[in-house]
Amino acid sequence: MLPSNLRQHISITCSHDINLICQPLTSRTPIKVIDYSRVFLNGSRLELSNHTKRLEDSIIACSKGICHIYTPDLIPDKQRYLLLSPWVDTIDDSANKILKNRILNNQKKFNIGNEMRIITRTNDYTEMFHFYTSNEITGIENFYLNNITMLEQFIPYFLDATHNFITHSEKQCIIQPWRESNSNVIILDKNSNIESKLNGTVTHNKNLSPTIIPRKFYFYTGNNQSYLTKREIDCSLNILQGKTNKEIADKLYVSTRTIEKHIEAIFYKTNCNSRKELVTFLKNKGIQIAIN
Repeated sequence: MLPSNLRQHISITCSHDINLICQPLTSRTPIKVIDYSRVFLNGSRLELSNHTKRLEDSIIACSKGICHIYTPDLIPDKQRYLLLSPWVDTIDDSANKILKNRILNNQKKFNIGNEMRIITRTNDYTEMFHFYTSNEITGIENFYLNNITMLEQFIPYFLDATHNFITHSEKQCIIQPWRESNSNVIILDKNSNIESKLNGTVTHNKNLSPTIIPRKFYFYTGNNQSYLTKREIDCSLNILQGKTNKEIADKLYVSTRTIEKHIEAIFYKTNCNSRKELVTFLKNKGIQIAIN
């Protein structure tokens, strides 16, 4: 059972709201469970999920001290996309068995698997989106490959829609600090033995991508929080595609001068002085592929 001090935690109580936010993906794709993790250097983390029971199960494991793994240290620095099962097979230490048991636990208890992560690193934390399908689905690598743009499109939408939840969760992370900020320690007390047996298939639909455009994109510059407006996001993502001011203006049906004003505001907010700096900034904040 979930410890009493966590039963009313915002990460648990807002799962129904997260489920509604995730419906553009979960109602139109094989993806059924979406988790969001923000992992800080001291091991503390906030977690949001559209699957209450799976989230509770994960928190119970950590609260009982079964194991702690600081996964950002195990993932290569420049890794953006990660298919979990093939990656776990490459880990040659005690984390391998812990993570495999977690995969099997998800398969047995919740019939989910095929996890794919999208990872963003900042100076203060690592941000991970976890996407799961039903475990019986096969051919999932091609599905993720063919729909990367849609998943990237989902990220700023989700961060905008859950901004208040994330802000509250940061004040009281559901996993409390457990490591020194420069420590790579893996704490392992015991492992569980879990079995699973499931199978199936998936197809690719080119018209799958839903309309999930964020109204605001929040970010930090130093200790100050700011955000880009919807129109500033449009401009920024077109800059990521290498478009000129005139091309952006034509696409957005506004004047070139209007685009220039938006870009001036973007540079001011992000402390960037050039398009090249802005592209680097956006990629560092996790925006990799433009929204069409």
